[in-house]
Amino acid sequence: SILGDIVNSDPNFVDVPDSRYPDDLEAKSYNSFVTANAARQGIVYVGANDGMLHGLDGDTGAELIAYIPSAVYENLDDLASPDYEHFYFVDGGPNIIDVFLDDTPDPGGGNGVWRTVLAGGLNGGGQQIYALDVTEPSAFDEARADDIVLWEFDDSDDADGVRVVLCCVLCVVVVVVVVVVVGWSHGGISVGRAGLVCAGLCLRVCVGVLLVSFFSFVFVGCL
Repeated sequence: SILGDIVNSDPNFVDVPDSRYPDDLEAKSYNSFVTANAARQGIVYVGANDGMLHGLDGDTGAELIAYIPSAVYENLDDLASPDYEHFYFVDGGPNIIDVFLDDTPDPGGGNGVWRTVLAGGLNGGGQQIYALDVTEPSAFDEARADDIVLWEFDDSDDADGVRVVLCCVLCVVVVVVVVVVVGWSHGGISVGRAGLVCAGLCLRVCVGVLLVSFFSFVFVGCL
């Protein structure tokens, strides 16, 4: 089948759980989770500008799952327009990690289970992040969509998220001004390097803000 263009979404391959967690990190054994998924099928996850996050069989390339985030759904009909101009959809790369969901019922009894969760965003395609449960590729089925899609989060859930992005953009502008003005006005390599040091510090602050914002979104989404 035809696959939309992939621009800024880095593919991510996932098979056997391999996080280096202590076995007793949570109430349930992580090693038991690894053992239970030791033969898990390898999947390549990647976002594309056809409006979907794709999950492809790591051996054959066959598509096993295609997820359309709600934020891009209303723009899908543009793909069929004779006057279509390129537009970003699921332009952000997926990140996958093993997490312990302590409020999820365990089929073996009690609450709390280890799961493999995919978290992704749209990048140039819109203001939304989402999380999918990708623990069992063999169980991917449209009938289980409500179990697979854990949550979606966008600026309608928290308008402050937009302000955070704007603040980060402003920080980057400040970095550029510092480097250009300090380096240009003094014309010296040593002072230019000092400007770069200041720029580096500003960039670290920007990255810190972005990381805190992202994990705040993840935390809120899990509530």
